[in-house]
Amino acid sequence: MRTVLTNWDLPRVIRAVLALVFLATGITRSEPVALFAAALLGTQAVLNIGCSAGACSPSARRDVDVADTEITYEEIQTK
Repeated sequence: MRTVLTNWDLPRVIRAVLALVFLATGITRSEPVALFAAALLGTQAVLNIGCSAGACSPSARRDVDVADTEITYEEIQTK
């Protein structure tokens, strides 16, 4: 229950608002597609899942010291 009530970032709020909009549209106009979209977006917002298998989440930050890495450049010759 704690996960549902905490960590509400902007994409999660947007999904919840869109779910409410689709729910209202689906009920007032008897649109099953809008009700399905509301259920999908509402589930994503409540459970805090956005993409399948977390494919769109940012990757974990790696501890790489950029100052110690050597950068090599290659000269490109023009014709």
